[in-house]
Amino acid sequence: MVLFLTRTYFPDGTNGKLECEGKLISYTIELPWRKNETKVSCIPEGKYFIRKRYSAKYKWHLEVMNVPNRKFILFILLTMPKKS
Repeated sequence: MVLFLTRTYFPDGTNGKLECEGKLISYTIELPWRKNETKVSCIPEGKYFIRKRYSAKYKWHLEVMNVPNRKFILFILLTMPKKS
């Protein structure tokens, strides 16, 4: 399976769409690009392996593997409140 992330970069953050075989899986929100600095930057564009992972804090989520100079890069599920 290949997941494809299309990003749009802004000064205060990075928005994206995560797709598989042309079907939208999720929208994404990331940190802005700041040269891959830990805890302040999104990761560099590239091809990465992902694995399913469980933690008490996030439950089931995906971990992006082998990101240069980074570790524990996670795709976690966040929900937004519904507008009424």
